[in-house]
Amino acid sequence: MVYGEATITDYAWVYGYARVFGMVSVSDNAEVYGNAEVYGDAEVYGDAKVYGDAKVYGYAKVFGYARVFDKAKVYGDAKVYEGAWVFDNAEVSGEAEVSGALVHGEATITEGKWTHGDITEVNCVKEAKRS
Repeated sequence: MVYGEATITDYAWVYGYARVFGMVSVSDNAEVYGNAEVYGDAEVYGDAKVYGDAKVYGYAKVFGYARVFDKAKVYGDAKVYEGAWVFDNAEVSGEAEVSGALVHGEATITEGKWTHGDITEVNCVKEAKRS
């Protein structure tokens, strides 16, 4: 379902039971499917995928071959990009940026830039490179 002021352009796809609403933009080969929800002023673009029961909302951006799936949440002003995966019950929020890393399990990231690591818990900074 796509409704409200949502914009779907440039070969983007929304299908299955996915819901896209608000001032959302889905573009540039991005996909939203399954039971995923994208709402608020969020953007999904650049070959990114949001699926499963994932939620992307607020002013969050998911782009650059990133994946958000399972029951993961990306919200606030967070950015997930450059092939990063956020999945399981993980959350990325606030002004956090995740690029090239895996964020999963019960991980919660709310600030800083996280790159190229496997982040599974709140305090698991030894396994990830934080910039």
